[in-house]
Amino acid sequence: MSILNKKFLFLLLGSLIMGFGIALSITGKQGADPFGLFWEGLSKTFSFSIGQANVYSNFILLIIVFLIDRKQIHIGTILNPVISAVSVDFAMQRLITPNNFTLQLLMSTLGIAILGIGVGIYTAGSLGKGPYDGLVFSISEKGSFNFSIVRNAADAIVLVMAFIMNTNPGFATLIGVFLLGKIIYISKNYFRKWVE
Repeated sequence: MSILNKKFLFLLLGSLIMGFGIALSITGKQGADPFGLFWEGLSKTFSFSIGQANVYSNFILLIIVFLIDRKQIHIGTILNPVISAVSVDFAMQRLITPNNFTLQLLMSTLGIAILGIGVGIYTAGSLGKGPYDGLVFSISEKGSFNFSIVRNAADAIVLVMAFIMNTNPGFATLIGVFLLGKIIYISKNYFRKWVE
């Protein structure tokens, strides 16, 4: 398999996994990742599906990334939000919230971990990052800041915005705020070796 085909495979697979992780964490009802909660808030406020909220918010972020750091933009910047949006909506229609609190918490936490792995896989393909990830990577690279710290700060800001829109952060959300950046960083470095 050629390097380019392998990169497209990682983009597709990572975006699908990412969408499934978001759906899993939201369906668990014990806290999704901050951006997932933000989409949920948009969905409630404007009667969008979670996937549509994903696409609309990423379109606005795409404009911002285009203005500050165009090198982050590639085919993956467009495809990732679209593929993950389809994956989110597909999974949300089929997943069921467990009645047991422990299972709900496990579901939400597992969803956040899967999301982080998915982001790591698709960014390892180096075909561009989704607008939110592109913005975080851009700030990290331009300011020579630690990626995990920038991601955690961005997630915290998005979490506040989601809370304002009447979403329900939970214990799993805290895991997302403090550990998602680390999961993405480790996952990306691990899967990058497979691409190369």
